[in-house]
Amino acid sequence: MNGFILCYKYKKSGSSEGSGSSSGSDLVSLGILSKPISEFSDSDIGTEVSIPYSNEGSGISGPIVFEVVGVNHHTTSEHQKTITLMTKHIIRKAAFDAKEPNNTDSNRKDKGNNRWSVSNIRQWLNSDGAAGSWWSAQHEYDAPPIAANVSDAAGAYADAPGFLAGFSADVLQHFTDITNTINLNNVDGGGTETTVDKVFLPSSTEMGYVNLTEGSQLSKFTDEASRKKTLSSGQSGAYWLRSVERSVDTELYNVKRIANISNKLYYLNNPPYSGYDGIAPIIVLH
Repeated sequence: MNGFILCYKYKKSGSSEGSGSSSGSDLVSLGILSKPISEFSDSDIGTEVSIPYSNEGSGISGPIVFEVVGVNHHTTSEHQKTITLMTKHIIRKAAFDAKEPNNTDSNRKDKGNNRWSVSNIRQWLNSDGAAGSWWSAQHEYDAPPIAANVSDAAGAYADAPGFLAGFSADVLQHFTDITNTINLNNVDGGGTETTVDKVFLPSSTEMGYVNLTEGSQLSKFTDEASRKKTLSSGQSGAYWLRSVERSVDTELYNVKRIANISNKLYYLNNPPYSGYDGIAPIIVLH
């Protein structure tokens, strides 16, 4: 089964439909960037970018602080000058995918689906739907991330509005549709598939861990300290990657700080329905 494609277009009031200024100059006038995107360079890696965000019921407080993690790293034929941003903090706890009670695969029935293309978290991150209306089944056995379908209620978000609903149209017109490569679990046929996403979770390769040929390493992530993230409260936590464990159809990788093991970050795997893990999503501005 091929991954579904989510693409959005926004029309800015008083302008023709399209992607807006290719240099992102209006993001400067909005006070979001200090200079046009065309002037960013590798020396700006790590720069913080605060984007207004208001989305009652999403479990996320605005503004959202991002960090520049790549310059001209994710590009398209239309947009060659871009900056890749990742949230500075884990913005909330969220299951990657809910348990699928009717699935004939006992693992996915009990622990959720680790396939990024059909995951709850991908659909939610790329939706501007109203509270409780963003979810629709992506395959025969799909189920929403309600509290009963995740391991901890903090990670349920079926009743939240879509993630994109918190951004203004002026900002959203600069979100770039990025084609991502994802490895498939053996139960899904192995090999790879691609998805097109405005918002996505990082891969193992992009984080500088095991090279699974899912993109290329982002400039920001050179050591364990650079990968460390906390919740906005300062509490340590794990955050999901989109990379799967090929041999186990219910496991994904995440980054977690384990205080009692040399106080380092480790590359671990967890079942998709875990409501204890968080998200630190990526967007690409043009």
